[in-house]
Amino acid sequence: MKAFGPTLAVMFLFIPATHAAPACPQYPPVMNVSGPEFYSDAKGSTVDPAKEAELGRDRQPINDFLSYETQSLDGKPAWSRLTDLSSTCANLLLQTWAAADAMATTVDANGRYSREGGVDKGEFTRGMVMLALKLRAQGQELGPEVTPWLGHLVNEKIKGDRQRLAQGNREGNLCYEDGATAAGYALLTSDRDAFDFQNEVWRYFLASVHDDGYLDSELVRGSRALIYHDRALSMLLALREIRRTLHIPETAEDRSKLKALSDLVGRSICHPEQMATRAGVVSEEAIGAWGFRVQPTYGADLVNSDWRQCGIPTPNLVDLNGGGDLDKMRKALDELAGTEARQGSAAPGR
Repeated sequence: MKAFGPTLAVMFLFIPATHAAPACPQYPPVMNVSGPEFYSDAKGSTVDPAKEAELGRDRQPINDFLSYETQSLDGKPAWSRLTDLSSTCANLLLQTWAAADAMATTVDANGRYSREGGVDKGEFTRGMVMLALKLRAQGQELGPEVTPWLGHLVNEKIKGDRQRLAQGNREGNLCYEDGATAAGYALLTSDRDAFDFQNEVWRYFLASVHDDGYLDSELVRGSRALIYHDRALSMLLALREIRRTLHIPETAEDRSKLKALSDLVGRSICHPEQMATRAGVVSEEAIGAWGFRVQPTYGADLVNSDWRQCGIPTPNLVDLNGGGDLDKMRKALDELAGTEARQGSAAPGR
């Protein structure tokens, strides 16, 4: 991925059209998603700073693209240094990535599968699906190759997740994120398999969460158990929001399970000692400010007093892999929900 970095800010894509097409900045499609495993222990709790920095450099070209896309659709925030923002260009550039079959491989420098690349590819796929939904909500027609490209990426994740779940390899927060991605793709295209998979993920969560909110899949992360309980919660809230847009009713059991997890995370932010004991470690790593983006947007009805007392207020509710500005993403989902209500639900067979 590093080979793409130097070209990002200096090239421009001129797209011919009959109606004064803009000169769009070019973000060359990244074909391979890779990066080093940055945890230095088996639990995935101890970070190697040098490898984490290397991974950040590997991620940068795609993050730069997503930053341009989301800011073009949301409006330029005061802190941004980007120029030439254009929703039309955002749409054209997404089509360029789709036509190139971007992110097709996850191969490391030695030609082997990059596990961290696979994780990142799943995160970036969610970002691309949410971009497409936001473009659709703004009334833009997607390029002809966008949904087939997204479908290939989404179906690849669904296939891999089903195999891992069947083998008992339960990486909860990753599964929940892929569930949100599949739900978004089902909303975009009415794809039956994606719709079924997000339901499978939801049922898996209901079966996995303990009455006190704990998730075994995240307790094994040791000193990062709190971080990954919050990560799982964030992805489930994103999935829940898209299920709402698909007009899937929330049951009392759904809400009870989510509330238990949300209460646990809030309580552990204030008093992490019990989670540390359950995870078998001396202490829990604190959630950074980035961990408080999703909850106020998609889970405000689940916030307890611990969240309000010990949470870190942040005005930057931007998630590049969640569609950008989350408040505006939620409004886009509201618009799509209204469109479905007028045209009939996008959920297949419903």
